[in-house]
Amino acid sequence: MILYFISVFYIGWLILTCANQPVFKSNKWISHHDLFRLVPVWTFFAPNPGVSDFNLLSRVKLEDGTITTFQEIPLRSKKELSTALFNPERRLQKALNDHARTILMQIDNEITEQNKENIKLTFSYISVLNYCAKLPLAPRAYAIQFIILESFGYQELMEPRLILNSDFHRL
Repeated sequence: MILYFISVFYIGWLILTCANQPVFKSNKWISHHDLFRLVPVWTFFAPNPGVSDFNLLSRVKLEDGTITTFQEIPLRSKKELSTALFNPERRLQKALNDHARTILMQIDNEITEQNKENIKLTFSYISVLNYCAKLPLAPRAYAIQFIILESFGYQELMEPRLILNSDFHRL
């Protein structure tokens, strides 16, 4: 009996989810009455499809002045079936992607040559810097630098675009 109710619940939820897509007129009614926002709206490629990825790289300056090479910090999970079920790193990766996107928007819309130093005071910049500083670093690391690149898919038709090149920050 309980299995019946659970099945009816999930089938009803699936029907509401399918009816709540932007292509149907019922989506406004469902969204208006969905007080707890339990019925998702899937807009995979609309209205603004994602056409780029962000790459985060960091390097350190050692106490003797030597600068290491840039190391990429992964912002995407490996494409494995198990990540569809359990992916604890996804929240962190999404947060870093969101911070990179925010930095890009701030540079494009708010930051000018006169106030370009203000980007260092933003929450996103400080969050990315803090994350990079907390990663396992080389022994005798003195300062850290990070860069954010925007790349355009797996086909390397375009070179990655430099979004931000931070200064070295003392650890």
